[in-house]
Amino acid sequence: MPITEIIFPTFKSNLTKEAHAVAKTAFTAIKGQPGLLHHRIGRITREDGKPLGEEWKSVLSLEWDSPTAFHNIYPSATIFQEVMKQVIPYVAAKATPLLFQPLPPSSLSTHTTSNASFPNPPHGATQLFLRETGAGSDGGEVKTAWAELVDAVNAEGKDGVVGEWEGEGIENAEGLWVGFLGWKGGVEVCFFFLLLSFHIPFFFFYFFLFACGWGDWLT
Repeated sequence: MPITEIIFPTFKSNLTKEAHAVAKTAFTAIKGQPGLLHHRIGRITREDGKPLGEEWKSVLSLEWDSPTAFHNIYPSATIFQEVMKQVIPYVAAKATPLLFQPLPPSSLSTHTTSNASFPNPPHGATQLFLRETGAGSDGGEVKTAWAELVDAVNAEGKDGVVGEWEGEGIENAEGLWVGFLGWKGGVEVCFFFLLLSFHIPFFFFYFFLFACGWGDWLT
């Protein structure tokens, strides 16, 4: 089963833009490694509902065909060490990868979610939702809210949507839930959530829009 790896690096505050460019170049070295489906690095443009402006924050996402493929590279493989040699001078604190496995199609939604990894979208915006469910929890409340959101997306904003995906944390990320919405661009995201706010309870709108942020994924 494919898994999704997410990394939120913490770069030195005076080098964030330069660090993003270095990381983008450095991580191309792992392209073609056994088990790697695709990877991307994005700049977060909004976080917790607030625009970041000129501030640079990065997020990396890698798709593997299995947890074994991930562990064959991280943290000891030579190729990984070579990548890190380029990035470490810009790092302010260690970032631990978070691993997620896809959730099966939800019976709560009229839309059938693929259980494959999140597809590598074309240039546009990817909205990322991250939520704690607690170790051992089935995350029922979050899954229900996500199913309602996906249905609303398909009813109101489908022309701008590239794809959607949800997963549950495994290994060190157990107790976390993640959801992705891919969009053709940031304009569609803003328009859709403005429209959606008139159709669903405000607390639901607040939960999703302000619990997380979206960014431009650079492939």
